[in-house]
Amino acid sequence: MTTVDSSVFIKRPSFSALDALQGSGLLANLFLQELEVLELLASRPHPNIVQYYGCQVCRGRIVGLTLEQHPYTLQECLRNGYDLDLVSGQDEIKSAVAHLHSLGLAHNDIRPNNIMVSVERRWILIDMGACKPFGQDLITSGNPDWTTSSKQNDEVALCDLQIMLHHKI
Repeated sequence: MTTVDSSVFIKRPSFSALDALQGSGLLANLFLQELEVLELLASRPHPNIVQYYGCQVCRGRIVGLTLEQHPYTLQECLRNGYDLDLVSGQDEIKSAVAHLHSLGLAHNDIRPNNIMVSVERRWILIDMGACKPFGQDLITSGNPDWTTSSKQNDEVALCDLQIMLHHKI
């Protein structure tokens, strides 16, 4: 993960998992799947889903995904006591998830670390690494019990988020 300037973030493959996945091609496939989701979302944008600008290529290989940069995760904002409109923020994330669902996709990893807060205090859903069409097998997700991509995964995660935020009010 690299920052190019204050408005752009470069997401790179996670090489911390490389040893376990070495030779399987799984890491490359996961990165390619995220790229495909981001390409779809670039053609069907939503104001509360991270904006994708394109990918970086080196020697014919994709080495990074260029995304809009935001200053804080929701988790950081909550931990540091930032003044947030929790009701509006939840509505924004619900709207982002409804948009994904309208495209036949489930995010499968909704949690405070995957929600950014913009300078304008808008909530932005990020990390499309587990985002897949409904019914597809999951390799990674926000819950180890989830093995298939589904709307229900997102509904459970949204409910968990609402409960967590309710305790912050």
